[in-house]
Amino acid sequence: VLTAPPVYHAPEAVGRRVVIVGGGQVGCETALCLAEQGRAVTLLEMGSRLAPDAIDTYRTPLIDHLDAQTTYYTGSRCTAITPDGVRYEAQDGSAQTLEADTVILAAGMRGKSAEAEAFRDSAFDFCAIGDCVRARNVKQAIHTAFDAASRL
Repeated sequence: VLTAPPVYHAPEAVGRRVVIVGGGQVGCETALCLAEQGRAVTLLEMGSRLAPDAIDTYRTPLIDHLDAQTTYYTGSRCTAITPDGVRYEAQDGSAQTLEADTVILAAGMRGKSAEAEAFRDSAFDFCAIGDCVRARNVKQAIHTAFDAASRL
């Protein structure tokens, strides 16, 4: 089992058949990267849409590329990761299995508010922004930074 970032640093560790658990923007982009390298990629997303965290002008072509290069299942909950692949509950409630050489976890992000608090006393004015408040995309992080700078 790999998490998404090491996939880029050690592509030789990724097998030919890949299942990515998590169909947010990170999971989708990782799927495309691996598919373009010739791997057979399947995405599992628990929600009803892929990349719901992506802005629409980016999401539409992203989904078009996924349609052409990968297989994906929405409304599907991973129930187990086994040595042979992934077991999941499909949208219709049935138990399914996907064989995989590599399973990548790209399921969810967390904010880093605890890490930010370590810097609270380092300046006369402190404002946590971006992922220190809540895990988000770059556009949202930039907006929180702009808002904080505007209040100075």
